[in-house]
Order: sequence, then C-alpha cells, then structure tokens
Amino acid sequence: MKKIGKKKDYFCIQVKGNQKTLKEDIEDYFADKGFRRKWKKAGTEKVLQTNIAGGVEEFVRAVRRHWAIESYHWILNMTFREDTSRTLNKNVARNLNILRKLAISILEELPFRKKFSRRIKRYIISLDVRKYLKLFFDI
Repeated sequence: MKKIGKKKDYFCIQVKGNQKTLKEDIEDYFADKGFRRKWKKAGTEKVLQTNIAGGVEEFVRAVRRHWAIESYHWILNMTFREDTSRTLNKNVARNLNILRKLAISILEELPFRKKFSRRIKRYIISLDVRKYLKLFFDI
C-alpha cells in the first residue's frame, strides 16, 4: 500500500465487502488521505479507493480503459497462452507480443463461414497457411 501511495500515479483499488480484513486495512490506510468512494449494489458492498480527481465520468472512463486492456490480455492468453511463455529475453518477448497482436487482428478480419473461437480459427489457418495469407493480403 505504501508503494501505491508514493508512486504519485492514478490508482483504483476495489475490495468486496466479504474481504473484511483487507477491506478494513485499505480503508484505514486511505481514510486520512481523502481517497474514499463507496458503492452498494444489490446487497453487496464494494469499496473503491481512488485518487482520480473529477467526477464519476472520469472515474468510469478510467475503469473502462483498464478493463479494455485486461480484456485484450485475456484474449492473448486464451488464444496464445501468453502467460505461460517462458521467454527470458525482453526484446524477444516484446517482439512475440507484437506478432501475437498482429495475429489477433488477422484472426478477427478473416472471413469464416461459421463463428469460431480464435483458437479454432488459428488451427484452421494452420491447415492451409498459404490460402489464408492470400485471402488476407490479396496476393
């Protein structure tokens, strides 16, 4: 928690009411800093600690940006198992990430007769790579 406070960057921490000890620790730490936001929804309490200045609109924008990035990471992990990559060289890891993102873009653009998962699309393309490269790049 101290690292978060010292970093001087935006943060948002969500804690559900059923995580009582953690919730209390976070509330105590941030209570004197004025970073308290609290919402109740359908009987469940969620405490959000944030230093995002401004109104609800700015907060919602920040949360949506965060989840857009998380969603994209989930797609990379489900399609290419990126989290299990054992690449130690940072440049190689960065380049593989770029190639995976390019592959995701290609998977999204290629026309398939049926709706398949990205993993199945990847398998179908692997059966005849030249055909799909010609189709995608109009070669």
